[in-house]
Amino acid sequence: MSEAAQLLGQRIRVGRERFGFTQKELADRMGFASHQIVSQIEKGERELKAWELAQLSRVLHISVVDLLSGTVAEPEPVVLWRKQPQTNKSEKEAIFLQRCRRYHFVEQVVGTNARLSLPSIKKDSLSLTFSDVDRLAQDLRRMLDLGARPAISLIPAAEEYLGIQVWYEDLEEDGSGASARGSFGCAVLLNSAEAPWRRNYSFAHELFHLITWNAISPESLEKDRRVFERAEHIAEQFASVLLLPADELLVELDSQIKAGQIYYDGLVTLAREFDVSTGALLWRCVNLNRLSAEAVKRILADADFQKIDRATMHAHWWNPPPLPERYVFMAFMAYQQAKLSRSKLAEYLEVPITKLTDFLLQYGLDDREDYQIKIPWQSELGATTTVEA
Repeated sequence: MSEAAQLLGQRIRVGRERFGFTQKELADRMGFASHQIVSQIEKGERELKAWELAQLSRVLHISVVDLLSGTVAEPEPVVLWRKQPQTNKSEKEAIFLQRCRRYHFVEQVVGTNARLSLPSIKKDSLSLTFSDVDRLAQDLRRMLDLGARPAISLIPAAEEYLGIQVWYEDLEEDGSGASARGSFGCAVLLNSAEAPWRRNYSFAHELFHLITWNAISPESLEKDRRVFERAEHIAEQFASVLLLPADELLVELDSQIKAGQIYYDGLVTLAREFDVSTGALLWRCVNLNRLSAEAVKRILADADFQKIDRATMHAHWWNPPPLPERYVFMAFMAYQQAKLSRSKLAEYLEVPITKLTDFLLQYGLDDREDYQIKIPWQSELGATTTVEA
């Protein structure tokens, strides 16, 4: 058996085990008659046909190039989950990381690398005080020029200036968000099934983990429940301060007070204006000493308040597109520049090649026309920012 066949077999075995597949399960997904075929392939005793290699690439979410790279497989980057999915966790992670690598590739070939650097902290994030978190959030808000309603522009600004990849997946009740750092940069996975204002909060939460990635490792968060809970609490504080700046919120809160009282519809209106959940708004009011924790619990449990809250949701609801707009535009630009073939473009956009044109039209792009596009969010900004805490 050749060394190349052995390395290929090893990569296939690592990919299979990452998903928790038995050899029989992989054989079934591949359409093999017996699990012995998988065993032979993993031992390097059987050559793969071209279609089998392509199928394995799809099943294991590993590119053909990586399968044939001829080097020992490197460990996968850690995906840090806020709430781990109960089903298909490994497959969700593999799809997420494969998308991250593709995003990074099209960024490189298109040449959209001018950006600000993600802030970092120099002290152990678990020892951060509320003042540290407040200053960190304020510094980031100023750096990204988020204005008085940060939630509205946070995700687009993080994509444009910080180069953070933002992906959406229907995680149902399994998970509200995840983050990862690797050779592809920084990425966040959000639950498309959540309300838009909840996704904003989840993104701000995950952004804190990306900022503190080197101060406290994801591995330690996964191993130590106490450490994880402490880090989650600080991340919640950061998200609250970032999305609900004290000065702006207090001005708007005071404007809603009538005869010494603030009514339910006023609180809900404020939450919609700041594009956060009513719960996030109310608990921020507790933090700013405008409401007691007991009062917030009563409000959130009140059926009348819940009814008013739900009545305003429809007008503000939006669902993310199948793939990030920025990613689709850059992949299309790479295709225009002959850096991606049409079949590879379809693969990157996760659609059959026969459906490619229809998919692109959803984004206002047309592969039947010969025209050049420019990504409107390309930036000339470029600076390194370190936030000391």
